[in-house]
Amino acid sequence: MYAAIAEARFSSTFIGGIDVEVTKVAIYVKNPYSFFDDSDGGSQYLGHWNRDGICLVPEGFVAQRANWGSWSSYVIQPEGSYGRTFWPVHNSDFRRWQDAHNAGGDMVLFSDCRVVKIDPIKFRVKK
Repeated sequence: MYAAIAEARFSSTFIGGIDVEVTKVAIYVKNPYSFFDDSDGGSQYLGHWNRDGICLVPEGFVAQRANWGSWSSYVIQPEGSYGRTFWPVHNSDFRRWQDAHNAGGDMVLFSDCRVVKIDPIKFRVKK
């Protein structure tokens, strides 16, 4: 978990500094993808992707670790006229794409922030 300043008050002091009082922080979770391949040849499931986004199947990691077959090899095709196909992507697929296109970095996911009121944290910044 991480926190960032969400609300603070600033006031000048007579001695040339600034008093700061932090009254709210935003709490969030940061999850860097840890791309890995198993030593037994398995490749980490990264989700189902298309040009517009990513569709994660939460049970994917558990199913892969339990060796429950090749369920993550199937495409996802949402119903309806606006449905776009999502293709399964594994770490080995992503690394091959990176090498072929000389692009694409590791991905970091962030949760929504929850702003919480805290007992004020006060400090002085000198000019």
